[in-house]
Amino acid sequence: MRLESLASDATRMSRADADEYETITTLLADRAASKGTSPLVHTAGGSYSYRELHERSNAIANALVERGTEPGDRICTFLRNSPEYLAVWFGIAKAGAVMISLHNDLRDDSLSYVLRDSSATTIFLDSSTRENYETVRSEPNEVTSEFLLGDHPPESSYQTYESLLDFDQRSSPDHSPRPSDPMSVIYTSGTTGKPKGVILPHYSYINTGREFVDNVLDLDQSDRAFTTLPLSHCNAQQTTVTGSILAGIDFVLYEEFDPDRFWDQIRRHDATVFSYLGTMITNLHNTDPQPDDADNPAVYGIGAGAPAGVIDEFEPRFDVQLLEGYGLTETATMAAVNPPEASRSGSIGKPLSYTEIEVVDEEDRPLPPGEDGEIVVRPTEPNSFMLGYHDKPDETVDAWQNLWFHTGDVGYKDEDNYFYFVDRKAYAIRRPGGNVSSHEVENVLSDHPDLQEAAVFGVPNEQGDEAVKAVVVPKPGTDPSPVDIVDHCDGRLAYFKVPRYITIRDELPKTATERVKKYELIAETDQDTWDRERGYELKR
Repeated sequence: MRLESLASDATRMSRADADEYETITTLLADRAASKGTSPLVHTAGGSYSYRELHERSNAIANALVERGTEPGDRICTFLRNSPEYLAVWFGIAKAGAVMISLHNDLRDDSLSYVLRDSSATTIFLDSSTRENYETVRSEPNEVTSEFLLGDHPPESSYQTYESLLDFDQRSSPDHSPRPSDPMSVIYTSGTTGKPKGVILPHYSYINTGREFVDNVLDLDQSDRAFTTLPLSHCNAQQTTVTGSILAGIDFVLYEEFDPDRFWDQIRRHDATVFSYLGTMITNLHNTDPQPDDADNPAVYGIGAGAPAGVIDEFEPRFDVQLLEGYGLTETATMAAVNPPEASRSGSIGKPLSYTEIEVVDEEDRPLPPGEDGEIVVRPTEPNSFMLGYHDKPDETVDAWQNLWFHTGDVGYKDEDNYFYFVDRKAYAIRRPGGNVSSHEVENVLSDHPDLQEAAVFGVPNEQGDEAVKAVVVPKPGTDPSPVDIVDHCDGRLAYFKVPRYITIRDELPKTATERVKKYELIAETDQDTWDRERGYELKR
């Protein structure tokens, strides 16, 4: 992928070649035939070749059909990252069923809700998720078949994953899905409300993977992808897994993100491209500098959620280009990304080749460059975005208005059609001087030398609008005071944007994809919140 190692046209997957595949089942079958025993996935616990994944997923598909699974049935995957997860995923697809991807840290009411809402009849578990499942196992849902990977407890009633591998591995059932058939239901992170099940068709996997292989990253046989994102997330499923299979390369899959081990893992596996989300880049940036930081094989990191100031320091330190983008589960991973040859600091990039993006006012009228409005998106190819929300037709109609999908995000565009994220509409803070972007305040706080991360939101005040509140996490070994933090903001932000309330804590609640659960922070009642109205005077 580096200029000096670009492969010839004969070794690179072209867009025309990728168009031969409209479902992931036909894609895997073809790649298994051509790549055979070439490695596909590496993990700390083992690896699979292309052929092994194809054959094991055939066996699982045949076992599921033999046991009564029909096309369209819902099957939950409640698993940590592993090669076996991939076999289950592709087995579900080959059986014509729909995979319900559950984050492996779901528990209690959140887990019970998704099991009930999804109407799943079968679930796959492993030793890391079994305990959480058993706390809600007896609650109302439609699950009748339970498969457990790994060790079984005494007198367990679970069926074994291994028993599925005894079925025919040479061919898959005659349930060939169509491009428009549902492949998965992925639940939104629920950072602004109840999670919704996003139905993604088979073709969206091919289309997204193809876009990143051919138009964004230009992957060739010298590349190796790397991800620590959960396989329950569309980024890992569509960009890393499907993209790697399209490109005919192998990828590395770890169970969790660890900033202290990340670069050693990248070096060990000679990975050239990695995925990131949420606070991952900030956490890597906050590690202690090392003399060999830039001595790594990575060329690109691709993702979303990294502050512009952090990116500007991160890239020269680690000698890697970050391609910041924008997307939602509903858009099948990403809708925009910064082009490698013309990345623009602070931007979420330009629309992908099959995506149109606009910024509109409250009447859905397009706004000129520089004006804030709601970001709306739509595909130019069928089956590229979600088919709808599972069992929520009203919410689906509400999201699609005037032929645009309304993201609920505020942003603007510039004269060159680069787009910029401002904030979630739900988290815009109402102040007398004008609406405040929580994202803008968080970016300023991220530049504080003693702060590891921050979450900003509005809380009701005496005047009937909102005050700005920041919940911050200091870097290890530091002890910033609220006065230090406000002094840092004063002069960098308009006076009405400077946080009134500061809460310092050890960590922020997050989703499995490192997104801060602001709704939990908003619901909390802090007893130790510092209030600058009590004795602090802004230096205007």
